[in-house]
Amino acid sequence: MRKFFAICLFLCVFSFGAERTTPTISVLPFTDNNQGAESYSYGKVVAAMFGTHLRNETNFIVLEQNNSQKAGALLSGSVSAIGSFIQIDVKLISASSGDVVVAEYAQVGSQLELRSAISALAKTIEDKYLRQWMGDLQITVLPTEGEVYLNEQFAGKSSLAKPLRLNNLLEGKYTLRVLAGGYQKSEQDIQVEPRTVQNVQVTLQSLPGSIRVESEPSEATVFINGQNMGKTPYNMTSLAQGNYKIELQAENFKPFTRIVKIQSGQLSELKAKMEVISGSLFVQSTPSNAQVFMGETFMGVTPLLLENINPGTAAINLRLKGYSEYKEEAKILPGKKTEINASISRQTGKLTIVSSQHELSVKIEGESTMVLEAPFHKHVLNASEYKITVSKPKYYEKVYTITVKPDEEFRLETELQLKPGRISFVEAGKIPTDVFINNEYKGKSGGMSLELPEGEHEILLRNWFNEKRWKVQIYADKTEEISLQEFAQNSSFSWWGALGAALIAIPVYFAGQK
Repeated sequence: MRKFFAICLFLCVFSFGAERTTPTISVLPFTDNNQGAESYSYGKVVAAMFGTHLRNETNFIVLEQNNSQKAGALLSGSVSAIGSFIQIDVKLISASSGDVVVAEYAQVGSQLELRSAISALAKTIEDKYLRQWMGDLQITVLPTEGEVYLNEQFAGKSSLAKPLRLNNLLEGKYTLRVLAGGYQKSEQDIQVEPRTVQNVQVTLQSLPGSIRVESEPSEATVFINGQNMGKTPYNMTSLAQGNYKIELQAENFKPFTRIVKIQSGQLSELKAKMEVISGSLFVQSTPSNAQVFMGETFMGVTPLLLENINPGTAAINLRLKGYSEYKEEAKILPGKKTEINASISRQTGKLTIVSSQHELSVKIEGESTMVLEAPFHKHVLNASEYKITVSKPKYYEKVYTITVKPDEEFRLETELQLKPGRISFVEAGKIPTDVFINNEYKGKSGGMSLELPEGEHEILLRNWFNEKRWKVQIYADKTEEISLQEFAQNSSFSWWGALGAALIAIPVYFAGQK
């Protein structure tokens, strides 16, 4: 309970800040009442602790002993050691009258409890001492409940049915201000006297009615009962009680009308959100099916009609794969249709084809087909996917699938492989003939067709009766026919023929001898 009183006292005294002189105090030496206290010098210890706590935890100005004649009050006391207890007796003496104005004591069970006990005693002494300068206020507000402020600090609410009581105020002058909706502010200075209860009655004067008009958008023209009063936000005071026709007008917005009741002493507020007169936007493009964005919001694909758009500037972006982004600021007018006819350009990249070979034919198939001669550098193409066929007479062609990206160069390096030539042996006859190309056996000649790289090659034909060796020039992608009819019918006897005849004759000879 003592702690609660100390908190209330502190709030009352120091929150409202009355004009006063802060009390001064000087701590005199404390005496040791018995030998037990004297053996520990409790008197000096307790006096020092009181000086510390009064200076740091109370609102006294603590003066040193050599200035005690200037103090308003003197603190003295004694300490006794009784068994296991330590007892502190303290008194506060008025320096002017010599009267003891406050007397307190505390008893603790150990030295460790001394400081907390002295701290509590210091606050109790402060509470009781300051009461001699305190008075009370009772404030009644008429004819309605009002908010009471004392020295700019909110103190509470007051009315005739429930007056506001403010207790334990230090004597001095205070500024009392009372506020209530619909009434004029009341402000006066009051003097708080010690040990008295002062009744203060505040009668508030009603205010004329007033109105505040706000609109979205702002700067709308305000008409009150048909009279132009200015732009929003608009404030008007001193209006007689009654009903008023409020009309707001703004460019590109529909008129806004309300009937507002003005009451005496009260502020009426009107916050109007005006409805915009919308416009429309028709967007078409070449080519069509482009995505339409208003800012970053996807709206649809062209051709597209957008309705109920607020007047102003709209950022329109058109996007179509393979085409450059189209941007335009469209001006939307209230009640009007705005049109955008966009011609979207293709995005382009570059194609470079290089080769160590010359006179290459390049066929480019995509959106259209074109035939060019390679090599070429940085040929401009629409950004897309293409089929590239590279060819040359007597060479195998190559086919590529590439993607040309916007603002990038695709570089294709190509080399074609030369086609081989062919040797075809025809009219081989009935006699088997061995074929050697460049001293490599290739097989029997009957219906044989061989692929050979372009250049000169040596051919060797051999059977039981004949042998022939010669050189032939082979050309790429060309067939050289060699007839074996004459070779097969030639009866000239070669050493192979002689060897064959001998191999036949020997078995015949030995068969006859038998």
